[in-house]
Amino acid sequence: RDPQKGFGGRRVSLLAGLGGQRFFSEAARDGLFPPATLGGVEVAVRDDLGHGLAWGFDFALGGGNGQLRLPGVDPIPVRFTEAMGGLSLWGDVRAGPLTLSAGGRLAFVWLSRSFPREVDLPEQYFFTIAPGLTGAAALRLGARVSAVARVRVSYLFYNVDRNRSLGFAEALLGVEYALGD
Repeated sequence: RDPQKGFGGRRVSLLAGLGGQRFFSEAARDGLFPPATLGGVEVAVRDDLGHGLAWGFDFALGGGNGQLRLPGVDPIPVRFTEAMGGLSLWGDVRAGPLTLSAGGRLAFVWLSRSFPREVDLPEQYFFTIAPGLTGAAALRLGARVSAVARVRVSYLFYNVDRNRSLGFAEALLGVEYALGD
C-alpha cells in the first residue's frame, strides 16, 4: 500500500515540532504574555472530508520568561507557562513534493504566570479560546516523511480587569510521518 494514498483515500499522519509564539501587542508582552517556546504534536487526517480537505487536532506545551512592568515598581521577573490544544480544518494543494495548506483553527488555551518567592504575588491562571487561521508548507522527503513549516495567527479573548483581547502568532518547524497499515 502507498502511504501517500492512505486508508481508502484517507491519509493519517503524525507531526511533531518545535516553535515559538509572540503576541503582537508590546504592552501584552510586558508581563502578561512574554514570547514563548512551544513543543507540539498534531494528528492530521487528509482527504477524509473530500479531496484536498483535511482536519486535525493538536497539543502544544511551553513557556517563557519575562518581566512584569508596573508603574512606580522595579520590573518583576515572571515565568509564563502555556498548554494549548486545538481543532483545525484546512485545504491542501499539492504541487509535486510540495503541499501548501490554509485553513481555520479553534484553540483552547491555558496560561499561567508565576513570580519569584520573594515577591508577594500569587500564581495566576487563565483559560480561554482563540480562533485563528493556519497556513503550512510541507516538503515530502520520502514515502512517509515530510518537513513542515507552519504559521498560525490567532485572536485571544482576554477580559481580566478590562477587555484586552489581542492577536498572536505561532511558527513551527517539524517532521510529519504518514502512518501506514
